[in-house]
Amino acid sequence: MRGPERSAALSRVTTVRPIASLAELARVESVIAAQFRPRRGTPSHGSQVLRRRFAEDRSLMLVAQRDGEIVGGALAFRADGAVKIEVIALAPEARRSGIGRELIERIEGEAMRFGAQQLYLGGATAENRGFYWRLGFSGRRSLMQKAIPRHRRTWLGDRGENARPAASEEPRQPP
Repeated sequence: MRGPERSAALSRVTTVRPIASLAELARVESVIAAQFRPRRGTPSHGSQVLRRRFAEDRSLMLVAQRDGEIVGGALAFRADGAVKIEVIALAPEARRSGIGRELIERIEGEAMRFGAQQLYLGGATAENRGFYWRLGFSGRRSLMQKAIPRHRRTWLGDRGENARPAASEEPRQPP
């Protein structure tokens, strides 16, 4: 993108927020599915799992909108002390604009709030692995993971992003 195209793209209003309803989840899944080539074989049951877990993990299921239009999203859920990112996808016109980073950072923030020890995802490809590496994930094949530092989990706990540590959590000063 150059000149006027870049200025127009930057002036557009983009929001990332939790998905509001099961109907909106279906719309986000449709936009996400359109970003992938059709699969052969057995269909994934991930959609059914996400619907069942919607009430519990809604804050990990995000929609990205640009000027009110859904341009992608990220769908994740809690799994055994970790957060699994089921899928993240953006329409081509929304890529390389920071929205993907914002989606991952929002999921990571929620994972910290829940006390998760790591984020992980399957299905990374040669095309998108660099994106995940830049965000601190490790992995060489389709499985990518990122440890959530313990001090960040302890500091934030369930008290929110702007919470200060309790007196017992204050770093000790050397004598």
